[in-house]
This record gives sequence, C-alpha cells and structure tokens, in this order.
Amino acid sequence: MLVASDTSPISNLAIIGRLDLLRTQFGEIWIPAAVESELGHLPHPLALASVRQALREGWIKVRAASGQTHPATSARHAVSGNATTNKPP
Repeated sequence: MLVASDTSPISNLAIIGRLDLLRTQFGEIWIPAAVESELGHLPHPLALASVRQALREGWIKVRAASGQTHPATSARHAVSGNATTNKPP
C-alpha cells in the first residue's frame, strides 16, 4: 500500500516517541519535500532525531508532490507541507 503523509502525524508521533507505529502499520511513508523541510524544524531534539533516522533508514521517503493541493486548503496555507501532500507519483 502506498501511503503519503503530511507533517502532523509524523511530527506528533515522533514527539511522543511512537514514530514506529507508522512503520509498523504502513512499512513505507512518502512525503513531499515541503513536509521534510517542516519536519527539519521540530523543536523537540529526540523527535527530530527519530525523523532523521527514519529518513536515513529509508522508510520515510521524500517524493515530489504531484502539484495538486487538497481542494479544502486555503491559499494562505498553500506553501506549507500539509498543503502539498498528495498521492505519491
């Protein structure tokens, strides 16, 4: 199953030390570069380290977004990683 994610599930699970739940449930997660950028600014050192480790291990993969945004996304949020997460290519 192909799974794409925005910032919130990854950052929140990393903050509570349970990022492993995504790997256990889905195996591989795809994120756009904007989400990777947002995750790189996590204020929690352990959460940031676990996200970086997942990227190094390759089960979180950065993929180009298809260029479409969710219809409910407002223009003021269009630059965020949450607005660019779509189906993987």
